[in-house]
Amino acid sequence: MNRIKLISILGFIVILLSSCQKEPTASFSVSDSNIRTNDTVYFTNTSTDGFSYLWDFGDGSTSNTRNPFHIYSEDNSYNVSLTAMSANENKTDKATQLITVAHQTDLLFHVVYYGTSTLVNNCYVRIYTNKDDYSTGNNRVGIDTTDNSGIARFNGLEPIKYYVSAFRFSDNGSGYWSNTNLAYVTSTLEKNKLNQYILYVAHIYKNKGRNELIIKGISPILPSI
Repeated sequence: MNRIKLISILGFIVILLSSCQKEPTASFSVSDSNIRTNDTVYFTNTSTDGFSYLWDFGDGSTSNTRNPFHIYSEDNSYNVSLTAMSANENKTDKATQLITVAHQTDLLFHVVYYGTSTLVNNCYVRIYTNKDDYSTGNNRVGIDTTDNSGIARFNGLEPIKYYVSAFRFSDNGSGYWSNTNLAYVTSTLEKNKLNQYILYVAHIYKNKGRNELIIKGISPILPSI
């Protein structure tokens, strides 16, 4: 068999194999229709006759995994696409879905000394869902310590109202909770928003010679963002 004839036969085989490859059909499903920022979103590949795949999550990220997961850090609408390819990548099909990612319901406190603009760092802020837990210190939803900007933050909350208490160590190292007889509460949080409040605190002089930090007031920063 001469060389030219052999090349022709091989070329015919390649064409034949290529033509025998089925046309892929791309499709996929998403794990949840209520997606919030920082949720883990799982994508299930339901394509047929595909050999390889390319995912585009709409935020600049891609994947070649058959069934990937992805986390969106920003709230927005994203066009997610899946391209299914045949073995030689000559045949492709593409499926697209628009998904919406909403912001989490977050709560942020700016803690300042009452009557001043002085920020309070190293202040422990606790939140509770009801007054009984607030009074006893049980079943707290979360605790955060204010940073150098006087900010404490709680992420991924339910859109309800929260009871708030504050605590800070005194200069001599002892520590104590404040405002146990007062219930400072937020309004019902706005869903899928960052809800911000100013928490006003002050020290009062105690007979035993220690200064106790108490909450003097709480007010929302509007509008929520």
